Amino acid sequence: MRESIATALYDGLGDEPEKSTPVTRLAAFAGASRLGTALWRLKYAKDLTSYNTALLLLVKKLPKTLTRSYRTKIVAQALQEWYDETCRTCLGVRHVMVEDKKVLCAACDGLGKHRYSDRERAGLSGNWLAECSKIISEHDIETDVRTRERLER
Repeated sequence: MRESIATALYDGLGDEPEKSTPVTRLAAFAGASRLGTALWRLKYAKDLTSYNTALLLLVKKLPKTLTRSYRTKIVAQALQEWYDETCRTCLGVRHVMVEDKKVLCAACDGLGKHRYSDRERAGLSGNWLAECSKIISEHDIETDVRTRERLER
């Protein structure tokens, strides 16, 4: 039923966003998943009550091989980076003014999006990220050793 209503309302619009109306946006929500709706409400409607819904639904999508605590921390970090993605230097404008000239923002390479460093991620997420980084670097060292051994043969 939802899909047929959405199709009827959206029929003939094509990909022309300028023809979008509140009715067509409502029709789009008719076919949206619960997660999609929660994410949209969180980011664009600034409805912070949708955060927990989005968090729980995303945690369920991660493999159960990780503990629930790790899955929750990973999702919380991902949501933080997705929600607050604007470059801190150019504020999303993609360029900065230097001596009366527009110059591509060096911090984001003109993307307008903040690049989270490992240090920022560790600060936001607590020690679990440091543990993950250690495991990854140990794995990388083992991989490098094996690769060198193969190349020497």
